[in-house]
Amino acid sequence: MKLEQIGPYRIVRRIGRGGMAEVFLARVAGADGFEREVVVKRVLPALAHEQEFIDMFRDEARITAQLRHGNIAQLLDFREHDGQYYLLLEYVDGASLANILADGAARKVPLPHAVVAHVLSEVARALDYAHRKRGADGGPLGVVHRDVSPSNVLVSRDGEVKLTDFGIARASGRVSETTTGGRIKGKFSYMAPEAVFGEATVRSDLYALGVMGWEMLAGARPFATPTNEAQLVHQATASARPIGEVVSGVPQPLADMVMRLVNRDPEVRPARAAIVADTLGAVVSASERSVQEILAERVVETPRTRPMTTPPPSRKRAPRDRHAEVTEPEGPAMALVVDSSPTARALLKRALDGVMPVVEGADFDEGLGIARSRRIALVLAQYLLGGGRTGMDLCRELRRHVETEHVTFALAVFEATPAIEQEAREAGVNLVVSKSDPKALLRVVRELAIATA
Repeated sequence: MKLEQIGPYRIVRRIGRGGMAEVFLARVAGADGFEREVVVKRVLPALAHEQEFIDMFRDEARITAQLRHGNIAQLLDFREHDGQYYLLLEYVDGASLANILADGAARKVPLPHAVVAHVLSEVARALDYAHRKRGADGGPLGVVHRDVSPSNVLVSRDGEVKLTDFGIARASGRVSETTTGGRIKGKFSYMAPEAVFGEATVRSDLYALGVMGWEMLAGARPFATPTNEAQLVHQATASARPIGEVVSGVPQPLADMVMRLVNRDPEVRPARAAIVADTLGAVVSASERSVQEILAERVVETPRTRPMTTPPPSRKRAPRDRHAEVTEPEGPAMALVVDSSPTARALLKRALDGVMPVVEGADFDEGLGIARSRRIALVLAQYLLGGGRTGMDLCRELRRHVETEHVTFALAVFEATPAIEQEAREAGVNLVVSKSDPKALLRVVRELAIATA
């Protein structure tokens, strides 16, 4: 059922969904035809009664409400409606930095170096403010964002840069634990080595800022590896390649600062984020054009996307090979789980118990064969299926040979990078879900199946 209203807010469209919450663009009406667009973020209905997630949501509201800065997306209100909690956030009409970078990579148009320095400076100003913020009692809040990454940096159509999503931020007075059940929270690729062991500090946020800078310059992150485990080991033991050896013409102050930020020794990184902004000021001012104007142009050039996360594609029927044989199996609608791990398949099967019957496949060929012989409503495939094939390859093949107009496709990955999300959209995948948090994965899969059934 389509959601049309949350409290006094009329829903325009859903613009994001993660493992804990979903985000909507909404409008609220006032006198004389006045309307205002806002972002409504609420706990997923399936988790609305889970105290752990409610506490995390309340903490996000408490932390963000105290942060009033031009480079931080503002919290407007925190409310409850029909037993569900939701946040009202400033709507940043533009695109995420992740989408801007993905579009630039696709068109082979990197950001100018001065613009990179500008984005780093603006995010650094937001971080410095949050790190130094004091509460009503005069004591430090002790805020550490812990999830600085391109997907959490929003750029408006006017070129404004805003940091968002303090959902897993560490701060004094939190109700929820930030390392629940021993899980690592945050994106692995941007995680400082010390943060893996629960020692996140302001310098851990600066490490993430450095990885983001390296990525903006080089078009890739400095420690790209096939698995999260290898990622963490590499970040903890290896040194990033000097950015000047990877990209030519980078101004020395920018290159030096990025390498200082990504150093695995926290003591080498700046003590404060303000140092980053101050150091890079000369690089920004050396630009012949206004860096904010250039950034605004890039936002306009970026295909219209959601301001916070990548949207799932529509369920329109995909074009097929007209010469391919299309089969339309009969029987009850089923969920197809394609994963090489028997344990993973068993867990996902348990999550779907009572919602719809499940058929299992271990690889690409087995999954394709099952889908051709059964009526499938939901396909959940892991990213790598062996033999160089992926879950996205399976989706493409099914759309060529099987009736898939009413099939929901989900891809299970350890980390949803912009490149993976872009490829998933092109392949017709409806949702990319994370395997790094099994508990949340099971909940998302169950809710997806309920919506699909």
